[in-house]
Amino acid sequence: DMVAAFPVSDTTKPVKGASFIHIDASKAVMAVQKGGYSKSMEVHMAINKYLAAKGKTQSLVVEEYAVGPHEEPDSNKWVTNIYYLVK
Repeated sequence: DMVAAFPVSDTTKPVKGASFIHIDASKAVMAVQKGGYSKSMEVHMAINKYLAAKGKTQSLVVEEYAVGPHEEPDSNKWVTNIYYLVK
């Protein structure tokens, strides 16, 4: 499953076509991927290997596109923060 998510401070007012979810505070493993998205699978595999070595499992994966094609046409300058929330 995949979702476009945005932090909000007020969930008391419904938004048509949207659902609110709450994610509890959690420890996470984070990696910064620089460059185009073609290498993202390598980053995910490395994080999974790290978690397995530590005996941890993921609960949620978040990709934050800090710099992408809308801000920078040169894919070598794109930055993606990849977070694995862990159990």
